Amino acid sequence: MARDKLIEYDQTAANNTVIGDVNTSETMLPSEVNDAFRELASHLKEFADGTSGINALSLTDDTDTNAIKFQAPASVTATTTFTLPDGDGTSGQAIITDGAGTLTWGDAGGGSNVFTLFEFTATSGQTTFTGADDNAATLAYGAGKIIVTMNGVTLDPSDYTATNGTSLVLASGAAVGDIVNIYAFSTFSVADTVAASTGGTFSGNITAPSFQTTATKMHTAVFRTNEQTVTQNTTIATAENALAIGPLTIDPSATITVDGNLTIL
Repeated sequence: MARDKLIEYDQTAANNTVIGDVNTSETMLPSEVNDAFRELASHLKEFADGTSGINALSLTDDTDTNAIKFQAPASVTATTTFTLPDGDGTSGQAIITDGAGTLTWGDAGGGSNVFTLFEFTATSGQTTFTGADDNAATLAYGAGKIIVTMNGVTLDPSDYTATNGTSLVLASGAAVGDIVNIYAFSTFSVADTVAASTGGTFSGNITAPSFQTTATKMHTAVFRTNEQTVTQNTTIATAENALAIGPLTIDPSATITVDGNLTIL
């Protein structure tokens, strides 16, 4: 069987009897030696160019005892090229992708929007800003997730085009020395929460700070307080019992409808 890729060779040298279609057994002709070296060189070039891969990239330690390995998933849906950032980030930063394969260093998420600042000093009439900024950071962003300022003034999105994740084009050329700052925000999410806008169900007790409730029982601190004026329409449904501590004042704009039971102490 022909062997046209590095991953097709055997770790046992004696088992590698062909390189490509060139016979390398003991009976190979002298003229085939050059052909074998040329074939092997083409395989190495394919590997160097990334057109022919390996099962796992293995980085061994100094004693060649253990290794750290990088491996692609068993099934890859599309070819993706990742471009690493130039140099190391600062302590606590994480690798962030722009969604197009360009990786940069940025602050790790922690409950608030995370952004990477890119700062460019414009030349006369410059419209396109891309690549390394004044601090050698390569511009990368998610479309629709940036804020752009010029000399401290925030630009309207109509003042620039930023769609490809790697460059920003101003509608009008900048003046020499103008400072263009691009704040590239990353996406984050907080797990295991109840949305404030749509509500939800808490699976455990709520303490605030001495307030616990189950389906049939509620525990509070010693004193329970309530407001003295009803300012919005309120309905006590047929299947509900309600309790309030009086005296109460009903605002003229509010209506209380009692279909169930209301007790005022």
